Amino acid sequence: MACPFCDEKIKDLTFLESKNFRSVYNISPLLEGHSLIMPKRHVETTFDLNGEELKEMLELTNKTTKLLLKKFGGDGFDWVLMSGDVAGSRIPHTHLHVFPRMKSDGFSDPREFFFKLLEVEKSKDRKGLTSKQLADIVLKLKS
Repeated sequence: MACPFCDEKIKDLTFLESKNFRSVYNISPLLEGHSLIMPKRHVETTFDLNGEELKEMLELTNKTTKLLLKKFGGDGFDWVLMSGDVAGSRIPHTHLHVFPRMKSDGFSDPREFFFKLLEVEKSKDRKGLTSKQLADIVLKLKS
């Protein structure tokens, strides 16, 4: 199976980038603003990144989170990095999830969110956004 994060179409979902990483809006967001930070080259785990790349990834994640909170609002955020199938990752290309969080996002216990994420990540019935919805969101984030 070809890696969807290495496909050229991923550029259409990219709203921020650095030299080696990109910020991409999730095609099936769990919460509004749900985005991914990933290396531009195929990298299966964070262990395959060097120190400078890890620093660059974290810097872009921080910049992305600030942008998402500005554009979508939020009272906080979650960063989630799952590595390997046993940890819940379905795509063998390292990526970090960014979730703007609001008190009104439907999770009375903030820890409940993580279990919902794992459940949704394993679901085959996960509904995605339309191409138009994704294009509008990416445009909003780029402006």
